[in-house]
Amino acid sequence: MSVSGRRALTVTMWAGWTEWDEAYSWLFAMDDAAARARGVARVATWRSRGRLPLAVEATASLVEAGLGHSPDGGVVSEHALQLQLAMVITRFVNGVVDPLQQFARAVSVKRLAQEIKLPTALVDLRHECTHQRLPSLAGLRLAADEALLWLHEQYWMPQRDVLCQLPRELHACLARFCDACAAGCATSRKPPPAEAVRACAAELRTLLPAAAWQEQLLPLLLDGGFLAAPPATGPHAPPLGGPSQGGGAAAGCSWPASQALWLGLLQQLQQAGPPP
Repeated sequence: MSVSGRRALTVTMWAGWTEWDEAYSWLFAMDDAAARARGVARVATWRSRGRLPLAVEATASLVEAGLGHSPDGGVVSEHALQLQLAMVITRFVNGVVDPLQQFARAVSVKRLAQEIKLPTALVDLRHECTHQRLPSLAGLRLAADEALLWLHEQYWMPQRDVLCQLPRELHACLARFCDACAAGCATSRKPPPAEAVRACAAELRTLLPAAAWQEQLLPLLLDGGFLAAPPATGPHAPPLGGPSQGGGAAAGCSWPASQALWLGLLQQLQQAGPPP
């Protein structure tokens, strides 16, 4: 899933967005070194599966360098920490800025950094690490904190906002489908109108790739008041109110009619090629 919020079928190295969110909570547990170490280890597992987004890779590398531990758990020397932080920050700045070089003549790194609101201090420090004397450990740690803050604001938080918004959009789509089928559902056991099924399935495919149906769509059908009535109160109550405010598939629907309603939609979705 892209940060922009438009969903596409994208292969990720994490098993699901719940796992991604757990890694986020660990990596940014600022007062818990053990949790941050777990976050670094989780990203290392993802790395073993394939290529990671730059933001995830850079976050884990910055956190790992900030922890100051050697692979065997020992203490790293100050000079080794300086070298590690200098390399991580340099690779981070290059990785963020280099893809923006789209002109026949190279644009200055500082100008490109300003376009994406990357602190120019990081660009200056990158230049110092590459061409001049190695900066002090205190200066490198301060720069690492700035880089983590930028990553948090530009990648992690926008992505989390998208994930928080998605259940509401899915719920609204399913509620519209219920409303469109409500009249026929209350009086007949016939399948729902084909036009309504196609429209809902198309919108669901736009919102959510097939690989995420098991994690996102099925729990919503079960817990959001569609296939079964939702709890009246509590944290699992549907975010927008039950469909047609009546619970079940639609207000006044018999159970056989409700089955026909959702079976038609699920069959239409299956034709799109759900995950194996």
